[in-house]
Amino acid sequence: MNLIPIHRRQVLEHLAMCSTAFALPRPLLAMAQGDEGPYQLPRSQHWRVARDGAPDLVLWATWPDTPPPETGWPLILMLDGEENFPLAAVTLQRRGQYGRDRGARPQAVLVGVSSGSLEQRIWDYTPPIAAQRLPTGVPGAGHRIGGADEFLQLLHQRILPQLAQRWHLNPARRTLIGHSFGGLLALYAGMKGPRDFSRLAAISPSCWYGDGLLRRMAQDTGPSALKALIAAGDHESGPDTASGASAALVAQQLQAKWGMVSWKPLGDLPHGATLQASLVVALDLALND
Repeated sequence: MNLIPIHRRQVLEHLAMCSTAFALPRPLLAMAQGDEGPYQLPRSQHWRVARDGAPDLVLWATWPDTPPPETGWPLILMLDGEENFPLAAVTLQRRGQYGRDRGARPQAVLVGVSSGSLEQRIWDYTPPIAAQRLPTGVPGAGHRIGGADEFLQLLHQRILPQLAQRWHLNPARRTLIGHSFGGLLALYAGMKGPRDFSRLAAISPSCWYGDGLLRRMAQDTGPSALKALIAAGDHESGPDTASGASAALVAQQLQAKWGMVSWKPLGDLPHGATLQASLVVALDLALND
């Protein structure tokens, strides 16, 4: 079994953030507070996927400790895996144990995806628009943009088939979770395709991108059976206007088109804290029927 080493400080920070929502699993807490050394996440592995002209894609995975259902496990694909996977993995494993104690099986295979560098992340997560680089005054200014279609094709042609070879997965139960530019990509994937995901969670999506590209796409998109969660802080600010208000508008537009869209306001939370605050709800979206 491959185990993912996570530095002690990192896991303690993530465990502290989720401790208010769940009692910490005692074995995990004991490992985290033990002697100095890397923390080992049970039932986990990581690997790299080479791609031409770009940094390797890095993937982290954790899976349930029981046999899959006949239809296969749900798959949760989490963007920005280098930051979000540890917290999501510990939370998901705890929820799986909690569910088994009560006769339920709310479990899934969780895979975190990292683009390998900030420049590549911005390229991978941003849809094509007329501009080729982000302008001055916006997050990521100066970086090249427009690689979202290429990245989604990479997921479609290589990553999802590879994951299906490793685990018995349910192709009808795939969830994509993204924050910030990752939230932008999640919504873009839902409206543009290929339709590889039946559920998506977009946390604090960058609705300012492309002078309101997501709002224009939401206006033009057709009916869909997608289930979606959109969440943002009430007072997050973006280059154009209040980001929370922009996200709420996109949610309202998609509710009229798709129906099964939930909007979750996150109060006064800053942009950097919204993923952690909405993680349990995003996992519920992926796990519940």
